[in-house]
Amino acid sequence: MRHKKLKSRFWYKPKALFDPWMRKVDDRILSGYIRMNHFGKFDDFVEKNMNLDWNTKRAALDASPYVVALTSYTGPQRLFICSGTIVNSYGANGNFFATILTSATLLRCPTTEDSVADDIKV
Repeated sequence: MRHKKLKSRFWYKPKALFDPWMRKVDDRILSGYIRMNHFGKFDDFVEKNMNLDWNTKRAALDASPYVVALTSYTGPQRLFICSGTIVNSYGANGNFFATILTSATLLRCPTTEDSVADDIKV
């Protein structure tokens, strides 16, 4: 009998997983929210981030020096905007070189899915 109580007490109760990105969001904020493929203003105040816990904010601040914004162009036409993370960087002979981890969609041709666009500038 005692063993059965322990089973029901410890092993059969589902526990909610901790999600550091889960936020308490006011529904009024999300009512006009539209997803777009651009960054918007970099200096905008984001009200949804006010309810993040301190550890999540600290992790974002620690990673922020290594996050960059990238834009790809083919001629005068802008193809894609995304972000990337600097993995490695060094300077040599007055030049700066960096390895940036980002998505492959930065180089993808807008008309066909499986090809790389011609004359790309990042």
